[in-house]
Amino acid sequence: MAAFVLEHTDRSGLELEHTFPAQDPDSSMFDDRSANDLARGKGGYLALSTESDHLGSLSLVGGLQQLDAMGEFQVNSLLTHENRLVLRNYWTQATWQTPCSGSVCTSVSAGWAHGAAMRNTELHLTGAPAFMYLPNYEYRAFNGSANVDWTPVTGLALRLGVDAEHDEEGIPYYTQVAREPVGFIPAGDRTDVGMDADDQRSVVLKQTGAYFQARTTPMPTQLPGFRLTGSVRADAVWQGDINFPLQTNWRTAAAYEFSPEVAARLIAGQAFQTPSAVLTFARPGSGNAGNIVGNDTITPRPEPLTPQTVTSAEAATTLRLFEVLALEGGVYYQQLEDSIEFVRHAANYRAVNRDETRHNVGVEATLRYAETRVSAYLSGSFQRTIVDGSLASDPPEGFPNAFALLGADLKVPEAFLFANAGLRWVGERGASQANVWVNNDEFYPLPSYGLVDLTLSTLGLRLLGDTTQTRFALGARNLLDTRYSEPGYGGFDIPSLGRRLFLEARLIL
Repeated sequence: MAAFVLEHTDRSGLELEHTFPAQDPDSSMFDDRSANDLARGKGGYLALSTESDHLGSLSLVGGLQQLDAMGEFQVNSLLTHENRLVLRNYWTQATWQTPCSGSVCTSVSAGWAHGAAMRNTELHLTGAPAFMYLPNYEYRAFNGSANVDWTPVTGLALRLGVDAEHDEEGIPYYTQVAREPVGFIPAGDRTDVGMDADDQRSVVLKQTGAYFQARTTPMPTQLPGFRLTGSVRADAVWQGDINFPLQTNWRTAAAYEFSPEVAARLIAGQAFQTPSAVLTFARPGSGNAGNIVGNDTITPRPEPLTPQTVTSAEAATTLRLFEVLALEGGVYYQQLEDSIEFVRHAANYRAVNRDETRHNVGVEATLRYAETRVSAYLSGSFQRTIVDGSLASDPPEGFPNAFALLGADLKVPEAFLFANAGLRWVGERGASQANVWVNNDEFYPLPSYGLVDLTLSTLGLRLLGDTTQTRFALGARNLLDTRYSEPGYGGFDIPSLGRRLFLEARLIL
């Protein structure tokens, strides 16, 4: 199987909104608009597979991804009309699944990936045209895994697996390039900011893990609809000379189908997230403020970051009514420990683990209606953070307390017509920590917004014979041209695209 994609997006003409009180209303950043803000993406994917009764199955997949984008809304590089980010990523993965021997099946896989910022990537400081900055970062990663599946008896399936990754990451830093003579600095002069000639330029990240999973129907005769699943995993993680404590996580679930119309499930688990290498090793240098300073670069060196851990539990149910209605609903609880947040380091930022534990609860529900010609759906989610034992009304950073989706489909096969209309509503989102500090350390939310989408397309149109299908579609995203902003950094929030129209022609062979 092969696939490719080419994209071209023009974000020109966007302007910043006043989103918090401490912004200077007379600032020049509100007088300008994005210009030549093009994003050109391309990608390719190739998959090859073969199998035989004696050797099992072998698959090889690989891909290429590239983004070439002008970045008008970068921290310290706002609306310069010259920023350019060119990123490229390659990857490949091979998997061999051996023929099953009785109740035992095994598989092994190995992969490689490489990504980097290309040489034509450059950033320009707002109001400082004499210099440009080249970000330096790349990675080369190798990974492998193996697992064994065993079904010792009917109704019980076991899996044991191991995996590992070796990732050589380039330490992020900036090279300053003089575009014109500045004092004693000649044009074309290149200086690695905050990086001496004998400093380490790369670091090796390693992770090794093992896991065990069991799935069972414990009483297949008495309770055939009752199923249990459980898994446990342990990971050893290293970042250079930093050896994190052994990380363990687990997950368990119980599901019961009372009838074809009613089912319920309980899920609980724990997971961890390792701090990124940027938070540990990044060097500042794109301007004098607003950069991330890696903890490893600070003297005296602070305590290393520890992985943040989330423990969650969820109860959900599914109910089918009158053959055309389906209702799904659930409630959940999450507990986040050692969460990572940013604090000021001079005019820049560094990451720390938060001492207090965060809690939040939420509810989700979806109602679906479906018959031959008409279908509709209504879904929503509502959550609240728990602070000092009470539900907090302020939304968390970058995420709403509530959002909802309402939509409907109409099929008219006699006229070869399909129509879809949808309404998306997103509640207030909390501002980023960086912007809260700019706002005199006062929290502020970004306003809620609603978007209307509409699509009209052909249905069952076979212009080139019965074995093919031709599809034409005309649609609009954000039909009412609603303007809103999403949480940003560096003293501004990111404006959204307005109304978008699209026309599509597709041939399905």
